[in-house]
Amino acid sequence: MSDSMISVTLTPKGKKIASLPKNVSTFKGAPISEITSILAKKTNLSVHRFRITDSAGKVLNSSDTIATDIALQVKDLGPQISWRTVFIIEYLGPLIIHPLIFFMFRGPRSTAQWITLTMVTIHFLKREYETIFVHRFSSETMPFFNLFKNCAHYWLIGGAFLAGVTYSDWYSTETYSYPRYASFLFLFSELCNFKTHAILRDLRPAGTRERKIPRGFGFDLVSCPNYLFEILAWVAMSSVTNSWASWLFAVVGAVQMWFWSVKKHRRYKKEFPNYPKDRKILIPFVI
Repeated sequence: MSDSMISVTLTPKGKKIASLPKNVSTFKGAPISEITSILAKKTNLSVHRFRITDSAGKVLNSSDTIATDIALQVKDLGPQISWRTVFIIEYLGPLIIHPLIFFMFRGPRSTAQWITLTMVTIHFLKREYETIFVHRFSSETMPFFNLFKNCAHYWLIGGAFLAGVTYSDWYSTETYSYPRYASFLFLFSELCNFKTHAILRDLRPAGTRERKIPRGFGFDLVSCPNYLFEILAWVAMSSVTNSWASWLFAVVGAVQMWFWSVKKHRRYKKEFPNYPKDRKILIPFVI
């Protein structure tokens, strides 16, 4: 073997992988993506199905390189689906279900219900736009069968359940006297949420997993202003009709975003020794 080439020994981790070679050769300094490309050709499986770990069990990223002969383990993650596709399908649910249920009820619709439908439509159209044109994902794919679990939250809870209650005759009378204030808070929160997502996008060059400390426009106060503005948007939507289903959806979402915020805050502090010590997690000046 040439001095510029190295040997990689491969063993399956977990279930057996058909046609998995025991050894492959590659050039010194080859990235792990080169190994997964070779495996994809040998096994006729997608490159995204493989998780490569070293002898110590450390998961190797596609950009990690190998310089000497090495033994690696290969795990087949099963059928995968891209995160971008997942989000597009998730957010499509409310965009279809809310108008269908809204116009299914034959009674008169209140101004508050019309405003709520408009807000929900704007919110999820914005999410679809961000998914296609703004977001950059740290992971390419997720297991295909997780799609159904992810969609249940938006199609069933945020879609059928939320719309079925909010657009029913129970809320067809005017229950909120100042929808303009809720509308202003909603639009403000949506625009701010979009701005924070644009900041996060610009921190990561296309095609990389690079991380940087986010700064400006709320990030100097909290680690996750994008979640803060998301919560405020749902508070605004819920206050229009005061639908208990909308408030429940908002609370459940806020709790989930709190846990995500704590996780991200801890990761920032661990990854960046110079991370601002006075930056809160989610609520400015509080926590």
